Amino acid sequence: MAQRLKRRKRIAKKGVDDVSAQKGTVILSDFDGTISTTDLAEQVLERFAKNDWRMYLGMLERGEITLEECVQRQFSDISASEEEIIQFLEERASFRPNFSMLVNACEKAGVPITVVSAGIDFVIKHFLGKNGWGSIPLHAAKTRITGHSIEFAFPPKVNKEASNFKDDIVMSHQKKGKFVVYLGDGLSDFNAIGRADAPFAVEGRSLLKHCSAVGVRCRGFSDFREVVDALRAIGRL
Repeated sequence: MAQRLKRRKRIAKKGVDDVSAQKGTVILSDFDGTISTTDLAEQVLERFAKNDWRMYLGMLERGEITLEECVQRQFSDISASEEEIIQFLEERASFRPNFSMLVNACEKAGVPITVVSAGIDFVIKHFLGKNGWGSIPLHAAKTRITGHSIEFAFPPKVNKEASNFKDDIVMSHQKKGKFVVYLGDGLSDFNAIGRADAPFAVEGRSLLKHCSAVGVRCRGFSDFREVVDALRAIGRL
């Protein structure tokens, strides 16, 4: 997987380089494990999946299947309804500190922010709306509950060389001359974070550990205030 990356080493862990400051900034953030502190999609799999869904994570890491294939297979044996899923997650959802600060800073600076997620769209929309973040655009698969599975229709890739739909949206913004900030926490974000101009990875999660292991530099964070401060320091907010 790492071999397919075009590594953009823009941000070191102890500092941020001011790269092409004249370009417009775009912020892309993962949801599960990044905006939320708990991975809500994995919570759903833990509770409702009848298959060995972790097996597909190993296949993804080894490059045997794509991100899109991984998610579709993981959710292929779930019979819960939307109402059951939301009700199950209500008491389990928690959110990383100061995401509202980042959203407000983006609004004040005129910097667009988009949630980019391989998670469950109706779950993400529910909790974004509940927390006052419902106006943030969501780039994710459209899901359909069939009664025995959750089907995912992912956004089609625009760039053939992109590894997955997250990597694709980073590439598309960069081709328009944008400076892309990407925030993530897991292996589904690996290709996107390797391509981003300003990559941030959640401290203590698999993405930051994997990036460190394979030599992809990114800045760790545990609170969105750190992201705001880092981007303001280089004139991006």
